[in-house]
Amino acid sequence: MQHLPRERKTPLNEADRHCSRGPSRDRAPMDPFGAAPSDEGHQPSHPGPLRCGRADAPKPTRQMNAIATTTQPSSEMYDKISDPITAIEKMGEWIASSGMLGCTKVEQGKLIAWQCAAEKKTPFDFKREYHIINGSLSMRSDAMLAGYRVRGGKVLWKQFDSKAAIAIWKYDGNECEISFTENDARTAGLLPAKPGSGWAKDPSAMLRARCISKAVRMLAPEVVAGIYTPEETEDFQAAPSEVAVTPAKSFDITSKLEELFESRETEVNQLLIGAGRIKEGQTFRDIDDVTASKYIKRPDLILSKLPAPAVETTVEVAS
Repeated sequence: MQHLPRERKTPLNEADRHCSRGPSRDRAPMDPFGAAPSDEGHQPSHPGPLRCGRADAPKPTRQMNAIATTTQPSSEMYDKISDPITAIEKMGEWIASSGMLGCTKVEQGKLIAWQCAAEKKTPFDFKREYHIINGSLSMRSDAMLAGYRVRGGKVLWKQFDSKAAIAIWKYDGNECEISFTENDARTAGLLPAKPGSGWAKDPSAMLRARCISKAVRMLAPEVVAGIYTPEETEDFQAAPSEVAVTPAKSFDITSKLEELFESRETEVNQLLIGAGRIKEGQTFRDIDDVTASKYIKRPDLILSKLPAPAVETTVEVAS
C-alpha cells in the first residue's frame, strides 16, 4: 500500500487563533495615523465580519492632530516660552509698531506686553477689554459689563437714549436702580457737548457707558480695579479753564515784608509803582514771590532809595 504524504498544516499565529474562523489572510500594514487597511482586491473567506471581542477605539487622524496644536490656549503658549523677558520685549516692539492699541511709544507697547504675559492673554484678547487713551489705560464699558455678568451680575435696562440710561442692577444679594441722566452730565460739566466730542456724536452711548461704569464700580469694584472707561478718560482730559487764577502768596513772605516796609508803606508803594513792580492800587504785598524774596534778603535795595525820614526836633524857648 502506497502511503501518501500527509498535508503539512501551517500553524496559526496568535491573532488567527483568536479572531479568524477561516484560513489566515494577508493583512495590509496599519497606518500609524489610524487609517483603515485597504481591502481592494481581497475577497474575505468568511461570510461575516471579524469579531475579536475587543472594542475598536477611534484613533486621531492627521487633521485632528493639526487642529489640536493650533488651537491651544494662550496660557500654554506662554508656558512654552523659554526666555520670557526677550519674548516680552519683542512682543512690546511689535505692539508699538502696529499701533493697534493706541501706543505712541515703544515703552507703552512693552508695558502692554508685560500685562498680557501676566494675565496670559494675547494682544487681541487684551484689545477686547482695554484701550490706551492719551497714554492712560482704560477698560471698555462692554468689557466691564461682561466681567460683571460673568460674576453672576444681572442687569435689566429700562431706558437708554439721549436723555438717560436707567437700569435695574442685581448682584450679590443687592438690587437697585442706577442711572446716569442728561442732568447728571450737565452737573458733571460734560454738557453742553464740545464740538467733535463723543457727547456731541452719540450722547446715548456716552450716557450708557457712564451708567455701566457707575453701577459696576459701585456693586462689583473687583471688575474694574480703579480703571476707567475710554469715555471717562476723555472727559478727564478736558481743556482747563481760561480764567487766570493768581496763586495766594505765602503767609511767611507777606509777614516779613510787613516787618520791613509797613512803617513806610506809602513811600515804598510809590517807589515800587515807579519801578513798574506793582500797579496803581496795589501795595508791596502784591509783588511776586521771587522779587519779594530778594527784597527780604536785601531790604536796602528799597530802603536806601527812600528819602531820609524827617527828624523831630524840640526847641526850648528861654523864659
